[in-house]
Formats: sequence, structure tokens, C-alpha cells
Amino acid sequence: MDTSSFEIKDLAPVRAIGIRALVPHDKMAGSVDEACNRLLPLLDAHGGRPAGPPLVLQHDLAAPGGVDLEVCVPTPNLLPAENEVVPRELSGGLFASMVTVSPPDSISEAFADLALWACERGYVRAGPVRLVPLAIVGSPEEDKQHVIEVMFPVGVAA
Repeated sequence: MDTSSFEIKDLAPVRAIGIRALVPHDKMAGSVDEACNRLLPLLDAHGGRPAGPPLVLQHDLAAPGGVDLEVCVPTPNLLPAENEVVPRELSGGLFASMVTVSPPDSISEAFADLALWACERGYVRAGPVRLVPLAIVGSPEEDKQHVIEVMFPVGVAA
């Protein structure tokens, strides 16, 4: 495990709009795209532009029936709720973070590496995992690799 990209960050709170749903494991990738396709036009209709890349919160990976997942788009200010879209402020604070370049189905391995790294430094996870897709690399002829920041809030172990 190469830990060169692992770090503890102090993040500010983030205003966002989001859609939260229980998603079957085999539908996760499509559900993220679908949520973004619903969130971005709503943001545009309110005269706003994203204040950062979309992010995915994994609230419960072992929920019965799938993953309790929330897709959020950062916004410059809080917007009104509309149907299943909810405005929220994501908490700031200390986060364990790493950037991984890998196929999307190997994110659980990256999370496990980050959790171990944080634990070895006296931190414990204190909230949902956040995934921030940064880029997709590779050609159509190759297996595409996703550049994703994996992070979660941490507290100091007792």
C-alpha cells in the first residue's frame, strides 16, 4: 500500500443539494449519473453553478437491499428543497483523505487502506465516506481508470 497520497485535511463546511436513496449494489454507477442529471438542471434553474465537483456520500454500505447513498452537488448558497432534492450543509472538520486511480469497483479496497492508515495514526471514522470523482483516464480500448478522492470525517481515538 502506497500511502504517499494519504493525509488528514481540515475541511470547511460545504453547502450542497442532494438526492439520497437506497441503491442496489449493481446500480450504483448509474444512480450517481442519474442523480447528477437531476441536480445540475435544478441548480442551473436557480441561476447557480456548481461550487465544486459532485460528491457521493455512502451512509451505509450494508443497508438491507443495497447502499444508502447520497449524491450531492456543492452550491454557492442554500437552495430550496424540490421533490426529492434536499438542500444541506455538509459538515466540515478533520477528514482522512486519499486519491486513488483505479477501476470504480475497487473503491472498497482504497477505503480499507485509508481506514487502516487513519487508525494507525490514532483516528477513528466519525461519519459517512465521501467519494469525489476527479477524472477518468484511459482510452476506450483499455480499461478506464477513475481518479477518485476517498475521504471520511475523523475524530481522535479514545
